[in-house]
Amino acid sequence: MSAVARRLEKTAWIFVKSVIDTTPNPFLILDPKLRVIMANKYFYRFFRVAPKQTEKKPVYDLGRGQWDIPKLKKLLEEILPQKTYFKNFEVEYNFPRIGNKTILLNARQIYEQAGLPRLIFTPMILLVMEDITALKESQKKAVTADRIIKESRAALEQQKEIDKLKSEFVSLASHQLRTPLTSIKWYADMLLQKRAGELAPKQKRYVREIYQGNERMINLVRNLLNVSRIEAGILAVRPRPADVGALLKEVTEEQVPFVRKKKHEVVVEIPAGLPKISTDPELVRMIFRNLFGNAVEYTPSRGKITCTAEKKDGGIVVGIKDTGIGIPARQQNRVFQKLFRGDNATRERPQGTGLELFITKAMVEALAGKIWFRSKEGGGTTFWVALPPKGVKMRPGQKIIDNHYDQTK
Repeated sequence: MSAVARRLEKTAWIFVKSVIDTTPNPFLILDPKLRVIMANKYFYRFFRVAPKQTEKKPVYDLGRGQWDIPKLKKLLEEILPQKTYFKNFEVEYNFPRIGNKTILLNARQIYEQAGLPRLIFTPMILLVMEDITALKESQKKAVTADRIIKESRAALEQQKEIDKLKSEFVSLASHQLRTPLTSIKWYADMLLQKRAGELAPKQKRYVREIYQGNERMINLVRNLLNVSRIEAGILAVRPRPADVGALLKEVTEEQVPFVRKKKHEVVVEIPAGLPKISTDPELVRMIFRNLFGNAVEYTPSRGKITCTAEKKDGGIVVGIKDTGIGIPARQQNRVFQKLFRGDNATRERPQGTGLELFITKAMVEALAGKIWFRSKEGGGTTFWVALPPKGVKMRPGQKIIDNHYDQTK
């Protein structure tokens, strides 16, 4: 080789070295026998090795022989004679000093990349390495997350199916229970009305106990039916113009006997000219019955219950305030949960179901309304229900059953 050619080769070699030293990936340049001619500084830095452990050594002898892979060796040996290259050859290995890594390899002839004349320069192989360990870990996590999501979705669908079957069973069982319970109620009522003759005081007391126990069972069955329909999404809504103030007044008047029994003071404040709104009056009536009934039930004798209605933002806001036992602060976040009852409520009325407020909230939301409360244990409770002026849409389904039962017998 002439002096000019040697100088040109030296200059080109310096240029190539400076280029690969600025690239933030480990590089090796191999001769036709796959010996390391040079490595860039990122190779030494990444693998934590020195030039004397690397240069002039066959690539498959480096380290612990991590590159001594028959398939990789075959690919490298084919690059120069067959003028080929390879991309994305993946090697996973527990490397000395740096631990387990996944490395991606790409290789080709160096003069083809630089456009240098083959007659002057010796063919060499450029082997580029890329650390994809973090990427592979992310992919594994993504696959794991995807599997978990799919399994969770499958479990959720299975749970939905179980809940559906449960609701259907509860609905069927409740329907089947209604007939005998209605018969018991009818016969007990006939006995109390002396249709079968005069009862002795002890007999009358026993029949009254039967009647009241049956009423509690009827109430439970009705609530179970209501819950099953709500969970099945078949709660019917049939809106029409309704006078919310009049409905509130009706509810308070129909419970007068029970109110008198507990000697409560009831104040109803409904302003004149309260506008009608488009809503389902049957659902509204049952919402008020639940809230007013609870106020009466959980307020000790000689308490006070105040019912108000006012126009606000075009809709109607109803408030029912009592001087009752209140709700413990630590349990207030669970008030609308199914089957929940406060500790003091359980003591006051052991036979309660814990379903009324769950059903009430579902009915309010079906009417596009909102329900909230403020309470203090021993200091009473106020529930508010806000009903919008319009926007409640007709929804076909099964009408919820009135869960109000006769508490006066």
